[in-house]
Order: sequence, then structure tokens, then C-alpha cells
Amino acid sequence: MFEKLKLRGQLIRAFRTAEIYRVIKRGDRTSYQFPKIHQIDHQNTYTRYAFSLLNGIDPELLTKKMGITTSIRQQYRNKRQLKEL
Repeated sequence: MFEKLKLRGQLIRAFRTAEIYRVIKRGDRTSYQFPKIHQIDHQNTYTRYAFSLLNGIDPELLTKKMGITTSIRQQYRNKRQLKEL
């Protein structure tokens, strides 16, 4: 029941670890804005995240710090190969 909430928390933790966020300072308080998570699709064989980066966040950070682009491409290729079989 709470599986998607748990996965969302793990993704936000990954963003925090990779420092993919925008820092907002209000007085002496500091808050963080993370990328917007639109959808989490969790199946037995894969988990797919749909999110968008905030303005001002370089998309290259995903490649440098998390390796997301390559893993997405690998998942897409594997899924396409399974459909062809």
C-alpha cells in the first residue's frame, strides 16, 4: 500500500545525495526544492520514475552524479528486446 511512497522517498534521498536540488534561503532558514516527481510505475521486473527538473538545474548533473541517462537507455533497450521476442 505504501510502496510508492517508499520509492518516492528513496528517489528524493538520491536527489539529496547527488545534490540535485535548488537551495532557497529565507532569512536564517534554508529549504531545498527537488525535481518534480510526476509518476512512479512499480512492477515486479522494473520501476519507472517520471520527473522533471526545475529551471536552473543542469540536466548533465543526472549523467554526472547519478548515471540516470545510461540506466534509462538500458532499461528501454531491454524492454524493447523483450517485446521483439
